[in-house]
Amino acid sequence: MTHFLELLKAHNKDFKVKFISILKDTSLLNVKDLSASFDSLLESKKITILFKDLDLDHLNNIVDSIAELEIHIGNCSFHEEYDPNLS
Repeated sequence: MTHFLELLKAHNKDFKVKFISILKDTSLLNVKDLSASFDSLLESKKITILFKDLDLDHLNNIVDSIAELEIHIGNCSFHEEYDPNLS
């Protein structure tokens, strides 16, 4: 199953490198696309990140790391707090 995470908005452009480093080996996007995605978040444009086949613990850790970057999180296919179907 391919899992997804919707991201809604970012506030701090200084977190771009951390954002890319968190997702570069776990998402289906390459570094160039992740960079463009972060720029979209700074413009308050929603993006969807698709993930490689990872266990739920690893995916949940990714969500926690992204939340630490002050990025607004939308729906999520695997994290109880963000997936209305799991609550």
